[in-house]
Amino acid sequence: VADGEYVYLSEAKGRELVNLDSAVVANGAFEFNGRQDVAVNRYLTYTPKEGRAPRVDFFLENGNIAVALGETSTATGTPNNDLYQAYKNEAAPLNKAIAEISKKFREGNLTDEQKEELNKQYEELDNKLTALTHSTIENNITNIVGLQLWPSASYAMELAKLQELAAKVPAEFKSNERIAKLLKRI
Repeated sequence: VADGEYVYLSEAKGRELVNLDSAVVANGAFEFNGRQDVAVNRYLTYTPKEGRAPRVDFFLENGNIAVALGETSTATGTPNNDLYQAYKNEAAPLNKAIAEISKKFREGNLTDEQKEELNKQYEELDNKLTALTHSTIENNITNIVGLQLWPSASYAMELAKLQELAAKVPAEFKSNERIAKLLKRI
């Protein structure tokens, strides 16, 4: 991010990112200050002069959060962000391999044997990613990290597991729109 450019603190509203605040980059850095009583998921973005706009989702919480925006964006420095970044670091190679397999299918010109092998590889990778996500949720259902991942992954969970996890959700998170919808669905 070049000096003089703006970095935006945004909130996801449906499929849109709504800017909440901005900071000007000076000497290659930017800073937001404030107090956050309850950790919430937010995004940091900027609009480069060329190329794709990098962004990173992170947990806005009290502490010194270090963010790097670029080809591989990261957010670390607080317990929830460190945990979430560790999950994303482990999931990234699985997602990349899944995307490569999908690309091969789109390119076509595959024999039936090649398709069968790619389907097998895809299923194995998808199972690993699902297991990673589910274990991260189960180990973190009482904090914002598990609760951030849970709604998107809930469709691949058995009702009994959903009910077990629902019983562990702390009261302060039950009013979260995504969690409230999921709890109602369960």
